Amino acid sequence: MIGGLITSTILTLEIVPAIYSLWRGREVEWVKEPKPPRKKWEEMSAQFMELERKEHQAQSSDINA
Repeated sequence: MIGGLITSTILTLEIVPAIYSLWRGREVEWVKEPKPPRKKWEEMSAQFMELERKEHQAQSSDINA
């Protein structure tokens, strides 16, 4: 009884979706597009810091108002 529960759970969660994705994956045409350019860490960090600064200023102006 316990073995059947475990087997059905594994089949439902792992095996059946894997087989379905293999079966349907052959029918799907994948879109060939160029990858977006990668940003450098310094650029991303600067953008994040600017967003944080603006949010902090907005919150402090709400408190003072």
